[in-house]
Amino acid sequence: MDPLKGAPLAVEEVQMVVGHAMTGALTLAMVYCGDKLGLYAALKEAGTPLTSAELAGKLRLSERWVREWLLQQASVRLVECDKAAGRFWLTRAQQDVMANEEGPDASPYFFAGFGGGVLALTDHRDALLECFKTGVGMTYDQHGKSCASGVKRELGVWTRHFLVSKVSSLPGLRERLEAGAQVADVGCG
Repeated sequence: MDPLKGAPLAVEEVQMVVGHAMTGALTLAMVYCGDKLGLYAALKEAGTPLTSAELAGKLRLSERWVREWLLQQASVRLVECDKAAGRFWLTRAQQDVMANEEGPDASPYFFAGFGGGVLALTDHRDALLECFKTGVGMTYDQHGKSCASGVKRELGVWTRHFLVSKVSSLPGLRERLEAGAQVADVGCG
């Protein structure tokens, strides 16, 4: 027995690990839909709880699909819900993670834009099988524009909120940059 891992898992526990992964994958697909269709942004902009019909109407989407999306998102706590009133909204924390990518309320916690990048990796699952057989990996470009866009959006959050503070914390670097040091951006995407 590996002391770092503890006792082996029972069959039900192994099944639960896979079940959580599947739920996560399905939720990520719904995060992608919410981001791309503007569902999170519309909930935020409303400033008041909305029904599925109101949200669907704002975005010209199918009410049934929006309702199912809202219920799924509420079940995983990415959207708040008053089930009796049939109304949905985002808390400030949910807005920061799901909607506040840019602008005056841009959040360093924004994460919804990366969903498309992660999902794009599954588009190439058959190519990954070949990687295991041949030992040859895939290039960044082979993952496609959706993957690159998701990575760009996630790195953009880091760049906007943390790059200057992290780089300028290197001893002596700020002074050298202020004195006019030359910088080469090589291989940074």
